[in-house]
Amino acid sequence: MKALKFKTRLAITFFLLSAAVSSYLVSFAYTRAVTLQMDQLRTRLMQFAALSSEVVGGQETARLVPSKMDMDMREYKDLVSKLRRIKSIHQDIADVYILVPTADPGKMKFVANADEEQVIDCGEEYDATRFPELMKASGGPTADKEITTDRWGAWLSGYAPLRDGEGRTIGILGVDISAQTVSGLVKQIRDRAVMVFIATLIFAVLAANLASWWLTKPLKNIVNGMEQVSKGDLDHMIEIGADDELGAVARNFNRMAAELKKYIAELMETTKERERLNKELEIAAELQQAMLPHYDINIEGIDIAGMSLPAKQVGGDYFDYIDQEGRNIGFVIADATGKGLNSSIFMTNSKSIFKVITTGESSPGKVIQKTNDLVVKDVSDAAAMFVTLFYGIYDREKEIFRYSNAGHNPPIFFDRSENKVKVLNVHGVPIGIMEDQVYGDDEFKLDKGDSILLYTDGVVEMMNAEQEMFGLSGFIKAFMEVKDLPAKEMLAALKEKVFAFSGTRPQFDDFTLLIFKVK
Repeated sequence: MKALKFKTRLAITFFLLSAAVSSYLVSFAYTRAVTLQMDQLRTRLMQFAALSSEVVGGQETARLVPSKMDMDMREYKDLVSKLRRIKSIHQDIADVYILVPTADPGKMKFVANADEEQVIDCGEEYDATRFPELMKASGGPTADKEITTDRWGAWLSGYAPLRDGEGRTIGILGVDISAQTVSGLVKQIRDRAVMVFIATLIFAVLAANLASWWLTKPLKNIVNGMEQVSKGDLDHMIEIGADDELGAVARNFNRMAAELKKYIAELMETTKERERLNKELEIAAELQQAMLPHYDINIEGIDIAGMSLPAKQVGGDYFDYIDQEGRNIGFVIADATGKGLNSSIFMTNSKSIFKVITTGESSPGKVIQKTNDLVVKDVSDAAAMFVTLFYGIYDREKEIFRYSNAGHNPPIFFDRSENKVKVLNVHGVPIGIMEDQVYGDDEFKLDKGDSILLYTDGVVEMMNAEQEMFGLSGFIKAFMEVKDLPAKEMLAALKEKVFAFSGTRPQFDDFTLLIFKVK
């Protein structure tokens, strides 16, 4: 067999070495990036599980046995409702559930879960020995270290303890989230690594053909330098001995190592910045939700409930109840233009002005008028935004309801005596557009069984995959189907109907409902 020429062997050797170094460096960067992303996902998951355990609390769990018979109890249904509200916070959440320990250290029992399609019976046993992080969750928040794939897809689980009033752990709250986002990022990193590797191989072929014409001492220097970089020393620089082909190879390799180091640093910095921004948005979302009423007004003859689901982490919708010493009950719903952080800030400022004015004014129209004047002067000029707002006051002694509407969606009034709905009037333009606006008051009698339903654009403008809008008529029809339910149950039923209509289409706008009923 005819021996290969030396320059050919040199070219082959240079090519193989370059390929090996590139493969190591790309693999190193890929592994680091994937590991960092997974650690951040586990951290967010543990934080969410811990926050969810605080929201759920341990009181209702402690009152269940658990057994399948408990599924008819009100405590069980309330617990499921809480879990489903947590699940609805983000579309990547696959399930939220509660487990309690048994006498067998390796066995646990399900209490409830949020998945409406895969409802797990209360009291069903579960083998927890396969999940070491679940077994440790009674001591504090934790999360699985690996993504698990099953017939539902790819997911990762986080856990946090549920504690009673004395701080004892009575159960574990688990959260399953979709890992599609991580999988997509991993694929993007892998594709980029493949492209870098292919580009490096092409470069190696060209460089090897050039280097094969010259057999000089600088070749050994280049090889030694490449070996240092292949060990992970990205700061190592190959000494350039001459301004020739070998010098060009050395410069190009030094540039490649520097770019790779820069890419790794930028990737890590970008990931940290994204984590910081996400954390700030999470805090903002928590603060915004804290501003909404999380309590029940326990006044005889009154049934009132509300909910708000922002389209993004924070939103521009707002609702509230105002108990005026038990005699008059006020309630408000508002919607700022746009969505996201800017809308949320504008709504917060407008809400603060509104709350102050309600303390000294009994006319809904006058409250809105004064709020508008201050918002125009102090808030909306800089923000170039406005707010639609409905404010009503129910006088329990006179059984009279007075209201005013500043450009908000016309509320639905259900007249029990006639068994039909009416749409209430709109009195003026939204708040923040122009000063010196006059808003009138309307009033009518509310009898037992009458209801008022308030909503924002995100409810009636919800669309399905065929671009069809749910619409006011569809909303009224849904309301008539659940009008006899208590306020909280009616909220849950209406939300389920609207989101069932939209199907898999993402939520486009903030979704807010408020229901007021006279018992």
